Amino acid sequence: MKLSLVRFFRALAVAGVALVAGSTLASASPLPPALVALATTPGNTTAVVPGYALTGPVVASHTYTNFTAKNSFGDVAYTGDLFVAVARNVYGTLDFIYQVQNTSPDDTYDSISRLSSTNFKGFLTVFAQTIVPYALGPGDTPAATASRSSNGQVAAFNFIPGLAPGHRSFTLAIITDAYGYKAGNVSLIDGGTTNFVGYAPLAPSPVPEPASLLLLGSALALAGGYARRRNAQA
Repeated sequence: MKLSLVRFFRALAVAGVALVAGSTLASASPLPPALVALATTPGNTTAVVPGYALTGPVVASHTYTNFTAKNSFGDVAYTGDLFVAVARNVYGTLDFIYQVQNTSPDDTYDSISRLSSTNFKGFLTVFAQTIVPYALGPGDTPAATASRSSNGQVAAFNFIPGLAPGHRSFTLAIITDAYGYKAGNVSLIDGGTTNFVGYAPLAPSPVPEPASLLLLGSALALAGGYARRRNAQA
């Protein structure tokens, strides 16, 4: 009986090692090293990678048309349109896509200085953009820089000196290593903040992958077989 218990725990140990190894391999970035090298890390501000290209299907999208942003006095600060989307890229992970236009009639209205999105903590982010028209039409204003908050939660595109009335941003994209998405928050900032429901990366479930579960199940079955045979012999 003692020998059966030894084999039982030995099998469990082997299965545990296999489970950890499988989880480690699964956590490796699916993005190529050249792209990973362009990632913006938490607490940093970087240039935005030019020449973004949509490489896979859009899985979710929404357009906010003719919205009105108001200042702290209740007056109209600016009007605009906002497009948000999630697309599956060629690597199998998700790109979070944005385009905004300031439809205010003249320069007496505010410029938009920043577009930010939340819940990117723990995810790799590569900020990219393209002049190629996508949702709202050809853009004429690129994002000057991109940044992440110190804890990585907020990812933002910065317009310097701003997205002025009558102008439209380039198509903006945050390339990530996320496989799933959920509802998130998108904000446009002009001194005040206007919030919209958008999309955010979804952290993977801690549930082991099927292959790892199969390894663990096989080890348990093997250990059980040893115990039954040992008991029969006794």
